[in-house]
Amino acid sequence: MVLILPARRKFLSSLKEDCKINSIKCEDDSLEQITVDLFSGNQKSEAVLYFEWNNLGLMNRINEQYQTVHSMKLAIENFFLSHGGISKNHSNSSILFYNWNQLVHSLTLFYENKEFKWIKRQDSINDIGIGYIFSKTIDDSEPLITRLPYLFNSMVLDSKDTKHSEKENMENLQSSESDRIRAKQ
Repeated sequence: MVLILPARRKFLSSLKEDCKINSIKCEDDSLEQITVDLFSGNQKSEAVLYFEWNNLGLMNRINEQYQTVHSMKLAIENFFLSHGGISKNHSNSSILFYNWNQLVHSLTLFYENKEFKWIKRQDSINDIGIGYIFSKTIDDSEPLITRLPYLFNSMVLDSKDTKHSEKENMENLQSSESDRIRAKQ
């Protein structure tokens, strides 16, 4: 359990409610840590990249390079850490970014990275998870949650068997406000 200052309890309460309403599987301890991360330190953090892992999907992708689920999660976490992210709780589930542009840049590099082709959507195999960006409103009063539908599925085959490019997926992420999840309007 993390000590939450009284001024941030309302934010945490709203974050928990938004996650529950939107069926985001995130433990209370993780949400507390995300709240602390977003408001702690000398710099205000811009966002937390959160992974909701599907261990069954990860187990189906075990190979010679990644022989355990943990090694797969660690590889993904290390990628984002090497591109500006900070991991304060070492859970392989959340990565803090002080700068929004750094986060977007690291996501772009992740989409373009061929080393992670094993994470892409595959027929008859569960996806490895869903990504979310937890951030806050300009006045820091309410949480904002952005679902990243293509984080682990950036090469998706459609019914015509054509591929959506990673560039298109990144453009969708950057321009689409429709993926903003807001429980309260």
